[in-house]
Amino acid sequence: MQIIYVKLLNEEIEVWRPVVAQHIDKNIFLILKANIQDGEKWEFASGDRVEVQSKQSDGEMILVAKDLVK
Repeated sequence: MQIIYVKLLNEEIEVWRPVVAQHIDKNIFLILKANIQDGEKWEFASGDRVEVQSKQSDGEMILVAKDLVK
């Protein structure tokens, strides 16, 4: 299990939420648990397979979900 980050949609600034994901292959992860709060619209949800990329955030490198993988 690993933490990756999913972007919130319809926000005035860029906001990312941590989710628990399972590494599948290379840069592909399966989102296992996303705690979506009322009123939030997430780019990806639990059960989605996503391609990730590294992103600099607050001085550290994190993995962010970028594209849905079928």
